[in-house]
Amino acid sequence: MAAPLRGTSFEKSTKEGFHSLYQFIHGANLNSSQTNMTSLVVTSIAQSCQGSFRSCWVNFFLPSSSKPNPELSLKLDERKAQCVAVRKFSRFARVDSINQEMEALAASLDNYSS
Repeated sequence: MAAPLRGTSFEKSTKEGFHSLYQFIHGANLNSSQTNMTSLVVTSIAQSCQGSFRSCWVNFFLPSSSKPNPELSLKLDERKAQCVAVRKFSRFARVDSINQEMEALAASLDNYSS
């Protein structure tokens, strides 16, 4: 399930997207049913040609039977199977911490492959 957001800052988009998805898994959906939250929350950033923030997608991975409530502006984002590397941290991603977290993920992958 994805919450697409445009025209705001990265931090504001991440918080708004997470909030919409949080509402969805706690019953604001077409079935009024609660869903277990996955541990994996993916935030994708699209940048303009000049490198500035353009848009953001915040995703939870949910069972395919989940149906979005149109009022939350959520989209069902079906994806093929893929392998992803994940770094766990217990806070919202912030502009000032993104590079640090990416570098730490890269370092742990380097250590794993050595």
